[in-house]
Amino acid sequence: MTKYIAQAYLSHKGNIVKPGEEIELTKEQSERLGDKVNLVSIEKQTGEKELSEHTVDELKGIAEKRGLEDYSKLKKDELVALIEDTEQEQE
Repeated sequence: MTKYIAQAYLSHKGNIVKPGEEIELTKEQSERLGDKVNLVSIEKQTGEKELSEHTVDELKGIAEKRGLEDYSKLKKDELVALIEDTEQEQE
């Protein structure tokens, strides 16, 4: 199976998958979902890509996963800075 990033809320194997979360799907499943999922890049599958390479929706998904607040109206550069700041605090 191949990894994809959800672009919408999905139900998969009895679980809710939020936008920005990774999901493993077969080719047939991804074709049925169409633009509701995006293929994870080869770089992402083999190692993390830079935050600046993520889409705004992916960054919002990351912020949501990390429990950050007040990110919904931020621009891409602001989201990257917010996420990077929280990474540095955790180190």
